[in-house]
Amino acid sequence: DPIRLIALNWPAVVAAGLWLLTTPIPPGTYTRLTLTLQLWVSEGVLRSLHLLGIAAVRHGNIIDLANTSVGVEEACSGMRLMMAFVTLGAAMAYLGDRPAWQRGVMVLACLPIAVFCNAIRVTVTGLLTILGYPEYATGMPHQLLGIAMLVVALGCYSFVGYVLSHLYVENTEENERTG
Repeated sequence: DPIRLIALNWPAVVAAGLWLLTTPIPPGTYTRLTLTLQLWVSEGVLRSLHLLGIAAVRHGNIIDLANTSVGVEEACSGMRLMMAFVTLGAAMAYLGDRPAWQRGVMVLACLPIAVFCNAIRVTVTGLLTILGYPEYATGMPHQLLGIAMLVVALGCYSFVGYVLSHLYVENTEENERTG
């Protein structure tokens, strides 16, 4: 049974997964993944701006606003954050006392959480530019905002873990009577 084998060898699976994260992605694949992430994040930013009542139009990875344009550059695609989030998700899945399928869900949650956090980061960057503070949208403040997204991601992983933990409640009294 493959699921039982994975469950019994979970430390080896996590170690192999973390080892894969250290392997460089081939350049062509990296470019395709980055472009896809840029477009997903651009769409997320556009929807966030619309929710905030800000008129914006997206052209690929460029978001045109009333007085400026904001581009989701390759560096802002979230690829580096995704690697950190996958590592965080794998560590949280490994450290939690949960069934193998829940650990798998925790690891699979890495992609949407990474895209969500990166969309928040780029939206805040765009808002800073719109509000006339472009100096906070680059350099050290922008990097600190990226680090802050790790806290947001940790909260998202904790929420996913909480939901998974409460999907099924075992009735111990009934099990004791029937067992």
